[in-house]
Amino acid sequence: MDSLDVIIIGAGASGCAAADRLSEKYPDKSIAVCEKNRSIGEEQSGHNSGVDHVRYQHHPKSLKSRLRGKSPISLKDFSAKYGIAYKTVGKLVVAMNDSEALQLLRYKENADAAGRETGIPIETELLSRAQARKLEPNIACVTALHTPKTGIVDAAAYVRKLADLAEEKGVTILKEAPIMNVRPDGNGFIVQVRQGNNLSGMLRRSCLQRARAACIRRDPCGWVIAILG
Repeated sequence: MDSLDVIIIGAGASGCAAADRLSEKYPDKSIAVCEKNRSIGEEQSGHNSGVDHVRYQHHPKSLKSRLRGKSPISLKDFSAKYGIAYKTVGKLVVAMNDSEALQLLRYKENADAAGRETGIPIETELLSRAQARKLEPNIACVTALHTPKTGIVDAAAYVRKLADLAEEKGVTILKEAPIMNVRPDGNGFIVQVRQGNNLSGMLRRSCLQRARAACIRRDPCGWVIAILG
């Protein structure tokens, strides 16, 4: 039975990014990613529109707003660094009636307030129907919110690069390795993983959290975390 410091469940964008950052910050920790599918990013992470959204809709004091700009590298710069297709195309969020137009105004106010709160402006502009149709002639709306810096990325290539970077730092990525069972073991857990016809215990001393809420903490057994990615 292998004893690991970190196990991450799911080799999607969140799981692979977490593995890469954790292996960089804690190079002496043993880390494994368990993916139930045959390849990296086979579910939503590799099958989506790849939009790099401008976060205009979040409350200025929310965690998502406050985390803006905290990453050491933007998705656009990351893509340029590693040769991943990325294009800044802008986005129009349209309102079809007065009620929806009011919601767009709230989004605009949120974006402006979040920019003041964090010191990082969020570029948005409210457009009339005529202005919106200049950008997209086939559009039908009362008004529109334009975010000119919104981009699109090759999502599948992005996830694969995160996995490659993690593996280069010593992370083990297990494919076709679904988690079958998690059971308490002293101060931690044993996580059972199926590979082929074999069912083997993979991890001691772990706690399970969802990726967006996970955090590293120290207990008497050492650093422990598991992320559903």
